[in-house]
Amino acid sequence: MQRKRGTNHADWYFFACITKNRQGAGKCTGMYAREEDIFNAIYHQLKIYVSEHYITASQHKQQIQQFNDEIFEFAQSSEQAWTNAMEHYEQYVRGEINKEALRTALDVAHEAKSVLAEAMEQKVASEKEYGIFRRLLSASDKRIPLSEIMDCIEKIVVDVGKKIVVK
Repeated sequence: MQRKRGTNHADWYFFACITKNRQGAGKCTGMYAREEDIFNAIYHQLKIYVSEHYITASQHKQQIQQFNDEIFEFAQSSEQAWTNAMEHYEQYVRGEINKEALRTALDVAHEAKSVLAEAMEQKVASEKEYGIFRRLLSASDKRIPLSEIMDCIEKIVVDVGKKIVVK
């Protein structure tokens, strides 16, 4: 759809499908939607999202603290597993244990490292999600313009009945 100004250079805009002009009436009915209606649909969807995902700053801090506690524990476990793996390596070099015992210790160390990395990724994802939530909350209250959240909108669909769906 293409954004156009209202008639006689009015102070309102609408979006019109340009397929009818380019490919003929058989391809499109030439539907349109007022910009104000699209903005209202976006704000409505923002309100729904914010109400379903609402989290206070203190709740977010508590979640981050839980992640930090888990990461600390996983880091200690990982460090201990790698220390154990290095001891097993030295025992293997001295001929005190077989290759399978070394492999088991290394597998445990790699698993501990993987668990730590996953916890760190979850924390980063949580922080990113909260940042997006805060931006969407600000936009829903009209404290920031919609242009600041356009990367959060996948698409806007205007169907034949002029129903507007924001995803």
